[in-house]
Amino acid sequence: MRDDRIKAQHLARIAYVYVRQSTQFQAQHNLESQRRQYQLVEKAKQLGFRDIQVIDEDLGVSGAIGSERSGFKKLVAEVSLNKVGLILGLEVSRFARNNKDWYHLIDLCALFDTLIADQDGIYHPGSANDRDKLSERKPLILEQNGRQIRLSGKVDRIDLDESGQFIIIDYKTGSGTNRLTRSEIESGRSLQLPVYLESVSRRFRHRGIDASPAGAAYYFLGDPENPVRKIVIDKKNMNSVLKMVIATVFEIVESLTKGRFTHTNDPDDPRCARYCAFAKICRKDRSKLITRKNME
Repeated sequence: MRDDRIKAQHLARIAYVYVRQSTQFQAQHNLESQRRQYQLVEKAKQLGFRDIQVIDEDLGVSGAIGSERSGFKKLVAEVSLNKVGLILGLEVSRFARNNKDWYHLIDLCALFDTLIADQDGIYHPGSANDRDKLSERKPLILEQNGRQIRLSGKVDRIDLDESGQFIIIDYKTGSGTNRLTRSEIESGRSLQLPVYLESVSRRFRHRGIDASPAGAAYYFLGDPENPVRKIVIDKKNMNSVLKMVIATVFEIVESLTKGRFTHTNDPDDPRCARYCAFAKICRKDRSKLITRKNME
């Protein structure tokens, strides 16, 4: 079933399939991703396009620097000449890692009535709702030794002062101020706020905003009339936390890909049983018994 966004004027123009991977290692070894990207040609046919072209010159070229990608430059030029009805990619985040390049492409697509599509849907950048979706779909991309991890989420609040320093604030509905401690942050057990800090810092840099992180805090709203603010990252532990977060995320993902699903290293932590949907089949309770037996 064809999407209502696709009109006759779109079908009369070219559908471009943009194929890319950001490193030579990925281009040589992650062939499944390449196969799925080239299969988008069939999706374009199913949508009704007859003139379908593939741009794959950017395989193995980083998306951080748009000027080095001849394929991306060609895509932008073709949109500017009003030749493009649809751009397809496996993930819209593959189009550009630099926000300036990405938003420039979105603006051109809106101006020349060009649609953008990925595996999740079709978007018209001229539509306010679709543009918001495209803007939100830029994930935080972490890279290490030729590997990439994409993370996405929403920051509750960013306080930016006149000096250019900002603080990340995350709201919690409970009143559990005895949990989510500074030590959990520094040990890598709680990664939410460090990841937010890293992500927002990159977003500001990409948009040319001169801002630096000053810390992160939780707001506990269990008692709405007396919310509790708890600072867990400040200038004292900022550098160590930001250095730790990328390495820790990769360590966790590497463990999961090898089939190692480690339970909490604190068997008495009540959050496991209370918040985890898989608590009944987890090894946590068995670990607690073993720990206590060894202590005896």
